[in-house]
Amino acid sequence: MPALVDAGHVLTDAEITAFVKKYYKHERLEGRNNPDPKDIWHDYSKSVISSRITEMRTNGYILISQHESNTGETIILNKYGEIAAPSLMTW
Repeated sequence: MPALVDAGHVLTDAEITAFVKKYYKHERLEGRNNPDPKDIWHDYSKSVISSRITEMRTNGYILISQHESNTGETIILNKYGEIAAPSLMTW
């Protein structure tokens, strides 16, 4: 599996955030934000990223579904930065 960081390094919140922003479809993440601060969707992307960080800390991995992924396929990232997705595999 390709890795984002050196072996043994556990991903930081900033690295998880960068991964989510890189691989989520715009319309499924930042495209859902609403500029109106009173709107429930105002900080939608911040909420999704926070949930993914919590998911990583709890489960040791995050999954971006094929519907949310900008590659059109499911992508899994583990806490060491290893990515599993058919088009990103090097084997």
